Formats: sequence, structure tokens, C-alpha cells
Amino acid sequence: MKTIVYSVTEFGSIYPESAHLTSGASLQQVVMPDTDFDALCRYIETQLTEDDVEDRIFKILYRRHQKIVKAKNQVGVVQFANGLQIEILPKIAVRSEENERAVLRQLLLKLLSHIRDYPFLLAGEAHLSSQKDYPILEVFIMSYIRELESICTNGLKSEYERVDENLNVLKGKLLVKENIKANQLKLTKFYCQYQRYTPNSPVNRIIKATLEKLLSASRSFQNRDKLYRLLNVFNQVESCKNVQTDLQKTMNLNRTYREYQKIMMWSRLFLNNSSVTSTQGNVVNTSIVFPMEKVFEDYIAFLFKKFSKDYIIRPQDRSVFLVTHRNRGKFRLRPDIVVANDDVPVLIVDTKWKLLNAYQERDNYGISQSDMYQLYAYGKKYELEHNKGRDQKVKPPHLVLLYPENENFKKKLDNFTYEGDLQLDIIPFSFAKGMEEIQVRNILDIIADRKRVEAINQYQVIPSLVSQVVIISNRDYQERIDKRGIIPIYSLRAACGRFEREELPTAEGWVDASGHGFTPDPNKHFVIHSKGNSMLPEIKDGDLCVFEWYNAGSREGEIVLTQSNSFDADYDGQYTIKKYHSEKTVDEEGWQHSKIQLIPLNPLYSIIEITPEDGDQYRTIGVFKTTL
Repeated sequence: MKTIVYSVTEFGSIYPESAHLTSGASLQQVVMPDTDFDALCRYIETQLTEDDVEDRIFKILYRRHQKIVKAKNQVGVVQFANGLQIEILPKIAVRSEENERAVLRQLLLKLLSHIRDYPFLLAGEAHLSSQKDYPILEVFIMSYIRELESICTNGLKSEYERVDENLNVLKGKLLVKENIKANQLKLTKFYCQYQRYTPNSPVNRIIKATLEKLLSASRSFQNRDKLYRLLNVFNQVESCKNVQTDLQKTMNLNRTYREYQKIMMWSRLFLNNSSVTSTQGNVVNTSIVFPMEKVFEDYIAFLFKKFSKDYIIRPQDRSVFLVTHRNRGKFRLRPDIVVANDDVPVLIVDTKWKLLNAYQERDNYGISQSDMYQLYAYGKKYELEHNKGRDQKVKPPHLVLLYPENENFKKKLDNFTYEGDLQLDIIPFSFAKGMEEIQVRNILDIIADRKRVEAINQYQVIPSLVSQVVIISNRDYQERIDKRGIIPIYSLRAACGRFEREELPTAEGWVDASGHGFTPDPNKHFVIHSKGNSMLPEIKDGDLCVFEWYNAGSREGEIVLTQSNSFDADYDGQYTIKKYHSEKTVDEEGWQHSKIQLIPLNPLYSIIEITPEDGDQYRTIGVFKTTL
């Protein structure tokens, strides 16, 4: 029987040939022969009861008296008894020069490999999906085959089975009551009960039933050949007489069947015809579909667990209730992802598989009002829950709604503020290759930015003494008789330019630096204004910092003013104030630096690494003494 494979994206439309579609066919508009279209319609009509209409894979619509079929937001594959296959692919934009069907097949398998509570696809399967006309169902079947082959290398598991049988010899235990009934006239017979060690267990019967079903579903010569070989391994196992009964017996496997866990999940997937729905009638041979909302949610949770080493990631957290009733929590909240720091939630991420339009502000960009209410409830309840019994209150977690990127939604929307510190970001997620880690880290940077602001605010409450320092003009300095303790103020550019001119630069002003534990010398010491917050709490933004000109000697552990070509954004990429650390190596020619680090005191800022090759790109201008 020839297999015909049609591919359609979720929410795509399927037309019969008799519709004479004027626009070209695509993954969003699929055209199929009338006979195949009628088979599809019969499947839809017998698929579910009316009560389950929301779970249907397809729905029938009428446009201008024309019957069409529309896919819903589920992805996977449906195979009909006549060999017709329909693949439902995620609706994601790809580059025009790419093979859209191959790219979306590969992406779908990648997403499904991380779905929770279902068997993972084996490594290497995604590569197959990029081959021309290699159906997704065959990839699923190949995954099953490979998993089963790994189990069969150790032989089939056998177990003891109780047998009641009328025998010519006495074996096991004689069942007296049954023997009297069966053998009143057969004195040479014995009705016995005994244990038989056999591979004919419910687990093996389920596997054999799955192999028989996949053999009828597969159209791949390679897969069918391997299925025949595996069925020969199960030739001592009886065919399954009641699939649902045997499936029920395999729900709770003991430790001896530990390696069978994944293969049994696959078997249930195939034998139940679907991972999320149950089909009726004899129209469909195999149906495996997943709600795209769950696929997207599980994939994002996987990425956060993979790339969030410094945080605790709790997918589908169930620790907080919406209300309390009779001293018990009711209506449990279940945000998709809770990101915690020291067990305190700092970020809540909820995923929504829906297309937004950043140009439709009047329509709220397509954001559901119920989703906004839901995120508000998450933020307020998690804040209240984790502030119970705390003397020092924690701020509410930052909220993020994550939607798939599309041509009308490529950049983060402006921030939404509920009240006070409770804020929400709505962010697009791109499936572009190699962008996963960058996007997760960008979202986590929201937490780091928030910490940085809090740290800055913490130190801003400390009264600055800069306003109390009297700056003496150059003219007043020249007229002073007693100049003891007076040292110059330079601009950063002027201070660093001293080494180019080999003479002291012109001062912008003068200050009295006496009384700070050292003897101020205008030829040795100078003052500059600091910039930024990387050296909090030692040095605050705008502090007057006293430095001693650096000529030579060890700088290890000292705070230094360094000039460089492109280091610190706080200082326009030319200067930086950091703590100095170096490591040295010694060889026959003497010692040399193997590594130099310029370390911020504020842990929210990054260390600047200087390699030996970059040694001529920086120089130390001065060593920090104090702030005024």
C-alpha cells in the first residue's frame, strides 16, 4: 500500500481538489484528492464525542459553501488505514531560502525530545528529519525500534506465571476440588496448579502488540525489516488478547523492569493511538499528537534548567495556593517556571503559544486579559507567601510572559507595571539555531539588572561627602600662602595624558586631602571623580578618589586606575578603576605575567581579563589611597 504524506502547519487549512483553490498550495493551505479529503472528514466526524470537541485534532468549517478542514493547535502525525498520513507541524516562520517542511520537521522533533512525561527521541533522529520525504511517523517508529533493540541485547525478561492445568503427571499442587470435577472417570489425570517461568508476560505481550501495529503502519523498508526481526525475538510470546487489560497490568512495574520504562511509554503512545486523545472507529491506524502549548512550555523549562546554573529552576511549581479555606490551601497555582535564588522566587515565567502583534496596541497586542490576571495572581501570591514570618521583606518576583517570535513580534514590548515593584515583561522567543542560551541568559539578566539597581539604591542612601569638600580654584591656590595638604584634581583624560607628555598636567582645581592617614604631596598624589558603581561599597559613583602616581613595584591586591583601549563602559571604554590581581610564570629568561585580572568589588559586575598578548594595550596610571 502506497503511503501519501501531507504536511500542514497548525491552524493551516486543507482543501479538496474540487475546491479549485485559486492561490498556491503551501504548508498553510494544503490540497488533497477528494477521496483522501472525504476519509479525513469521516475521521473527524467519528474522532470524539461532542463533549470532547475542544480536544479534536481537526475541525470542519464551511467557507462560501465550501467544506474545508482546519488543523488546531496540536502537532504530530495521523495515519489512516488506507496509508494516508497527515503531519501537523508547528507554525513558525523560517527563512525563505530554507526547505520549510524539512526545517519544521527537524524543529518539531527537537522540541518533542524534551517534552516531559513522554519518552525522549533518541539522539540522531533529528538528522533523519532533514532528509527529503522522511515522515515523522517513521522517525517515531525508528525511536521505538532502537530502544527495543537495546533491551533485547540482554534477552527477554521472563517471570513466573500461575498455571492451572489437567495433566498426566502430578506437578506442583493438586487442586482436589477441581480434580474431582474434571477427573471422576479419568483416574490417570491430575488437575494441578504450578508456576511456569515464561517470557509470556503482560509487558512482552504489549511490546509484541506494538510491533504488530507498527508493522502495519510503517512504509519504510528499513523499519519494516527491523520490525520483522524483532517479532521473531518475541515468537514465544502470545499475541495480546486484550490490550487495555494488559496495559493496566503494566502500569506499576517493579524494579526488575526498570529498563523497560521508556519502551512501555512508547507502547502506550502507539497502542492508545494518541498521546492526548482517544480515537474511535476503524478509520485511523495510528495517531500521535501533542498540544503545542505543552511542547513549547516543556522546551522552555528544559532550556532554563540547562542554562541557569546559578538559580533553582522549578517547572510547574505547586507550592502556593490562591486561597485558604478552613485552614487549607485551595486552588493551587502552577506557573510554568519559577526561578528562585536561595529559595526565594525572583522570576516567574509563563509560556503562551499564541501569535502577538506588536503593532496592534489598541487591541492589547493580542494579549489575553485572563493571562494578565493570571500573572498578577502569581506575583502577589508568591510575594505574600515568601514574606510570611520575615523581618526583612522580599520584593515580588519579576514576571515574564514568553510568546513565540513572529514577523509582527520580534522585540520585547515596553514594560508593564501592575503596581509598585510588581512588573511584567512580554518577550518574543526565537527558534533560530544557536540562540537558545543567549535568550535564556537575557531573560535572567532581568534579575541581575534588578539586583544591580537595588545595590545602587542601597548605597545611595549613604550621605555623600563630596558636597562637603571645598574645591579650590587655580587662582585661589596660587594666592594661598599655606599649601600643605593641597593636591590637584585632574580629569581622567588629563591624568592619563601625563605619561604621554612626561610632565604634570594642568589641574582643574585643588582640594585639601590632609587628615586621611598619609602626607599629601602634589607631585605624588592627585584626585579624580569616579564614575559608575562597579566598586561599591568602597567607591561610589561621583566620589573624589585620591591616587598616587604609579611608577613601578607590585600592585597585587591594590585598587588601581588603569588606562586601556576598550575596557569599561562606565569610563567610555578608556579608563577603569578596579582591584588588581596577577599571576606570574618563571622560565629561563625570568618571570612574566601569565594572567592579569581587574576585579570589581561589586559582584554584579564582570571581571576584566587581560592576556599576556594584550599587555601593551593597558597601563596602570595610579594606585588608590582614599576617598575624600
